[in-house]
Amino acid sequence: MSLPSCSSDAGPSSDAAAPVGKVGASTVGPAGGAVTTSVGVRIDIPPGALTTEVEITITGLGAIAPPEGTEAIRGGYLFEPEGLTFLLPVKVTLPVAGPYPQEKRVAVGRQVAGGEWTLLEGAVTDTSVTVETLGFSRWLAVLVGGGAAQSKRSAEHVIWTRQFGLGSSDEVSALAVGPDDGAVVAGITWGAFPGFEQGGNGDAFVRRYDANGQETWTRQFGAGSTEHAKAVATSAAGTIYVAGQALHFLGDETDPERRGGGFVRTYGADGDLKGSFQLKTAGYGSEVTAIAVSGNDLVIAGQQGTERADPDLFVRKIDGAGNTIWGDVLNGQKAGENDNSSDSACGVGVDGEGNAVLLGQLNGPLAGVSGRGGVVVRKYAPGGAALWTKVFEDEGCAVNSGSLRVAADGHVYLAAGTEVRKLGPSGDVLWQKSVDPLHHGLSTIALAPDAVLVAGFTRDVPAAEGDSWDVFVRRYGLDGAEGWTRQLGSPGQDNPYALDVDGAGRIYLGGRSITMSGSLPGVTEPGTGAFLMQLQP
Repeated sequence: MSLPSCSSDAGPSSDAAAPVGKVGASTVGPAGGAVTTSVGVRIDIPPGALTTEVEITITGLGAIAPPEGTEAIRGGYLFEPEGLTFLLPVKVTLPVAGPYPQEKRVAVGRQVAGGEWTLLEGAVTDTSVTVETLGFSRWLAVLVGGGAAQSKRSAEHVIWTRQFGLGSSDEVSALAVGPDDGAVVAGITWGAFPGFEQGGNGDAFVRRYDANGQETWTRQFGAGSTEHAKAVATSAAGTIYVAGQALHFLGDETDPERRGGGFVRTYGADGDLKGSFQLKTAGYGSEVTAIAVSGNDLVIAGQQGTERADPDLFVRKIDGAGNTIWGDVLNGQKAGENDNSSDSACGVGVDGEGNAVLLGQLNGPLAGVSGRGGVVVRKYAPGGAALWTKVFEDEGCAVNSGSLRVAADGHVYLAAGTEVRKLGPSGDVLWQKSVDPLHHGLSTIALAPDAVLVAGFTRDVPAAEGDSWDVFVRRYGLDGAEGWTRQLGSPGQDNPYALDVDGAGRIYLGGRSITMSGSLPGVTEPGTGAFLMQLQP
């Protein structure tokens, strides 16, 4: 619940104990630790939440104006470095002076830049309230009027949901809308769909739904180990291309060495297998995580196995038989290390002139390009010549096929970390938008004729659901103007991995839901695992 900053005539603090000045400090590093004070304020940071040592201070702000419609308990506090974010949730404990009337409830106000307040609810005792956060800002314990906490969730825009996982680890990793507005989803299952036998630990699957949510066909395949379909694309003629990783030889092509590795499969619109091949690369870690159609050819990207322990990022243009037309390899070189960094692909796209654009993640600086590594965007001419390269030092991009979209006119749209960007055909940044890093992370992006859609996860959920997170979808105009945001979720952990839009503007969202009770909107019975939703424009 976001609230405007209150005016100066807000009521005074309900407790005179409102310290001013530094009340606690400690240096915390990757091993985790706690910052404690004598006034009851405490920060608990788990191992792995920080990558370097940081000096953390807690400063009392005295009595400050609370969010509108609430009553302050004691005073506010500033945690510094202000704006610091964590890789894992940390616990913040503030003192209270309960018990309080039943018609009231205790919450924590978090004030971010610009003065906006967000209310968080957590574990409450007579003396303290504890909430979780992914970042620092200004904090204040408050009393809120009775009744349940307002939920940001809204199911009114859900047309239908199909939850079909055979277990909590099943997921939709990629989806693409075909020319008939049906959706093709691909991912991994750890069971056996009706009519199939499990081929290994985890099997790849491809499934098609029509625009009304009716399953038209399913294909499941495995080779005795773990196979995962991570990317899917459709042509204007309805041909379906699926790519991913197979740790073993799939057995449906001629290969005397019978090697596993990244694969590409071709299906007709009716689900018939038309062709299949696996990448022929030496070493470890070969996979295809992004695919795009380029006329009669394909552009694929992923991780290429090497003789070292960690793979490189690659992009190739191939013909229908898997023959390479051109290719490029990008290697992020970590300083002081023996060329030993794992680089990966987050998306690939093709514009109307046949130029290809690659989005990837480098765990070290790229030779000839300034910067320390991070998110890399490179554009290629139809013949494979590199036209330009951009590196953004973000925290990374989701390693799937859905983090990049390329428009026919050459504009590039990408979602990485907490940033949404639009690049011009020459690589210049036309606009950049951020989502709240304290509670949100981006996973995938889609392009409509008049809008950009992004999806990610948020931890801004009802406190009663504990360690859970929801899916959110946000709309931006092509000019970057922020539109609506829709939040959807179950009582568990919901992750969006794939997003696309059909010709009527309907939105398809796929991913994984892990819940032991309740269900996603549009599902009549509790379920878990892979899901596909259709949402109104």
